[in-house]
Amino acid sequence: MALMLAALLLLAPVGLRLEWQAPAGCPNGELLRARVTDLVGAAAVEQTSLGATARVRGKAGRWTLELTLVRADGQDRRMLSDPDCRALTEAAALVLAVAIDPRAQIGGPDPADSSPDPSDSPPDPADSSLVPLPPGEPAAPSPVPADMSSDNPRPGAAISAPVPGDSSAGSPRIAPPVTPTAPVPKDSPMPRARKLQLGLRLGAGLGFTRLLPGPHAALDLGLGLEGRGWRVELAGLFVPPVRGVAASGPGIGGVFRLAAGELRGCAVPGLRGRPLVFPLCVGLQLGAMHGRGEGNGLPVSQAARSMWAATRFGGALRWRPRGGRIGLWFGLDAIVALTRPAFVTAGGVLVHEAARVGGQASLGVELRLR
Repeated sequence: MALMLAALLLLAPVGLRLEWQAPAGCPNGELLRARVTDLVGAAAVEQTSLGATARVRGKAGRWTLELTLVRADGQDRRMLSDPDCRALTEAAALVLAVAIDPRAQIGGPDPADSSPDPSDSPPDPADSSLVPLPPGEPAAPSPVPADMSSDNPRPGAAISAPVPGDSSAGSPRIAPPVTPTAPVPKDSPMPRARKLQLGLRLGAGLGFTRLLPGPHAALDLGLGLEGRGWRVELAGLFVPPVRGVAASGPGIGGVFRLAAGELRGCAVPGLRGRPLVFPLCVGLQLGAMHGRGEGNGLPVSQAARSMWAATRFGGALRWRPRGGRIGLWFGLDAIVALTRPAFVTAGGVLVHEAARVGGQASLGVELRLR
């Protein structure tokens, strides 16, 4: 847009070329041009080669103006902000007026204002935004309003109020140049602490030692609360029915299943900013193992239940895209039985006794709830 405007300036007749875009409720471009004409005169506006594009964005109470000035020697961009869109338009008119004629006397009436002409009453020093200069003081090239920042900062002139009672007050002019300083952001947001995350994990695993007779499947569903570097999880574990045969009794066997609740605590190290973390967990399982005898060697089939208590510890890999809600979980755990359920027939035949140490590999999906 700036390049197009520069080309127009070289090809078209002289005169202020102004492109103005503003939401409804703000002054239009005709009012802005009229205000500039009122400040510097129609002749200066018609003879200048200055080009300008201005765009107002935002909403009532929070307006921002991006103003780009294009001259033969380059361009300059300004950013202005004000809660009043009319005040923002007036500031843009002041910048354009001084860019057209640095010797312009700023103080004419605002055509967008329906209030009486200020020339009908004595000026009030408290309402003025300018300071007079002693005779012979050089004028500044362009003003920089207090709430304006520039992407191409250059030394400019600041507009300020005169001191009441100053006898040297004369016609208003531009104050001496000042070195612009970097704007201090208002209400800078403080860095927020990382929020707690709540996740639901569904996993399926394979047990590969004789906690139950032979390899067996395992299902678990856990609800986890996670912070920075830690995780606490409450889960339920279920092992579907597994059949086993007594080693010393032909025709004698049983069907066994396991259900337990588990509380786990984990340290969750990981690479900062990476989607992969490495939970290291230890947990306590409490539940019951259920067995029912079967086989043609049993005259009567009976069922029994025995308490189950075990510890589980191991590591896992969890991958979840940054900012995503669904992740993958792979874990490998060792299980140490604190109780060893044993199932014996009425005739004293041992059908199954849980091993002391077991293991389990699991693969799951985790959904982040918040």
